[in-house]
Amino acid sequence: LVSEVKKRTSLPLIIKLGNGFSNITWMVNQLYQRGAAAAVLFNRFYAPDINTDDLSFGSAEVLSTPAELRNSLRWIGIVSSQVDQLDLAASTGVHSGMAVVKQILAGAMAVQICSVLYRNGLDYIKDMTVEMLKWMEKNQYKSPDDFRGKMNYGSLDDPSVYERAQFMKFYSSMQ
Repeated sequence: LVSEVKKRTSLPLIIKLGNGFSNITWMVNQLYQRGAAAAVLFNRFYAPDINTDDLSFGSAEVLSTPAELRNSLRWIGIVSSQVDQLDLAASTGVHSGMAVVKQILAGAMAVQICSVLYRNGLDYIKDMTVEMLKWMEKNQYKSPDDFRGKMNYGSLDDPSVYERAQFMKFYSSMQ
């Protein structure tokens, strides 16, 4: 589909993926090979919920929470070092300026926000920007490019922090 759309337009194609793929890195590489200019990790799909009192359907929480940052943060960190020919945008769970910083450290070229604006209003963008700029000043960075990808998979001496083995180490140490 990406190849066919690319044949018919000169506009840059940006594909927003869900997180249900078994090999995100391979999928993003395939998007690049077929002409995509960027990928967004990840789309947050609608999820139904069941009301057990009246056995009806409703919707689960529609807006994201800060806890949902982890999945896109992990995959931005991995994919940005493996498929560096296209830009990556992080989405889902970004609710603060520090979450933006984390995604850029992991390798994101852009960060999308939505739920936080529904909760706090459009003026909250200023608060997030101030938080990010204060962190940059404290750490002597002039531009996001100065720290982009510093914490991605390929930049670490021990990139296993991005791998499932890390969870197993943590879990096995629990008493």
